[in-house]
Formats: sequence, C-alpha cells, structure tokens
Amino acid sequence: MEVSWVIDEGDVERAIRRTALMRECGLPAIPVVAGKGLLPDAKDDAQDHRVLVVLDGRILRKEFWE
Repeated sequence: MEVSWVIDEGDVERAIRRTALMRECGLPAIPVVAGKGLLPDAKDDAQDHRVLVVLDGRILRKEFWE
C-alpha cells in the first residue's frame, strides 16, 4: 500500500511496482493507494492499472479492480 496525503501518479506507479515484486516472490498482492485527496491523472492511472484506491478511509470504485 502506498499512502500519501494527496495521491499522485507516482504513488500509483510505486504501488504497481511493489505489487509486481511481491507477486514475483510468490506472494498474493493487490496494488493499493490511500490518501485524503486524489489527483485526476492518478485516478485515471489507478483505473487503467486496476489499482485499489482508498480515499479518506473509503474504497473508491472497487469494481474496477475486481
């Protein structure tokens, strides 16, 4: 999980990379970012790459990663 005050594209990319590394080690992993705010480009990236977004404690549109 990548946690920031405001989620940006870099946070989404780090979550994707860390998830890939964990999966390479045979661990089950889901890319997740969390924060109080979400930049529009980060939201688009998260949707494109099926990254779970937790915004201000609530899951945002979990259906795009199911």
